[in-house]
Amino acid sequence: AIRGLPGWTTQTFGFGEGRSELAVSWRSDEFELVRARQRVVATGVGWDVGRYPFGTRLVAVVTLRHRATDRTLTVINTHLPQAIEELDRLGSFTPTINSYRRYDRGAWSPEDVSWGYENRTAAIRAITTPTPSACRFENRVPGADVNPYLTVAAMIASGTEGIEDGLVPPPAEAGMAAEGNARRLHANLTDAAQAFAASDFCARAFGTEFRDHYAASRLNEVAAFEHWKTQRITDFEWQRYFI
Repeated sequence: AIRGLPGWTTQTFGFGEGRSELAVSWRSDEFELVRARQRVVATGVGWDVGRYPFGTRLVAVVTLRHRATDRTLTVINTHLPQAIEELDRLGSFTPTINSYRRYDRGAWSPEDVSWGYENRTAAIRAITTPTPSACRFENRVPGADVNPYLTVAAMIASGTEGIEDGLVPPPAEAGMAAEGNARRLHANLTDAAQAFAASDFCARAFGTEFRDHYAASRLNEVAAFEHWKTQRITDFEWQRYFI
């Protein structure tokens, strides 16, 4: 039911029980089509499509080429700095309260602002094989619940600034990225939304009106969750105080 859809390319078993890895083309419309069809198929057999399991992510891949010189790696290196710098300010990569539960460095789901060559533990993984023309990098921060349109827009905008300004990336992480000195990604939606609201880059990339509206919508999501909790006894309270 999913194979044959526009944008669907391959499917393999992922890292972890019950997890599948889908390769979808670069078009955001086609990604949304595949995701919607997943829900329909799962519902039809009494299942659900989960975005929660630790490590579950959407790996957004970017490849660039210098038209005049074909210096792909050089272009990527100047694209990276601003993309890395803005990672923890882009709340669009982790848009819900549940998004933050999946971070798990042991499952290659990054928890810090880092990058490295062929390093799956880093937030951004640069890939230089098998040929120079195949050079690309993966943004491993977004979750499977992400808005693909905002994600692609943010990656293009941040990378473009890096290229235009001729920036230089920080040192690459060679080992476990979490063991380095890189700053941590935000651990909750409140902090991420506030960082998004205060970001000059987000105002340049999306416009001030959208930046403020999107940040407010995420903070409203947090407020709705907090209100919901006041109306219910949590599992923690029940198990700790009543059982």
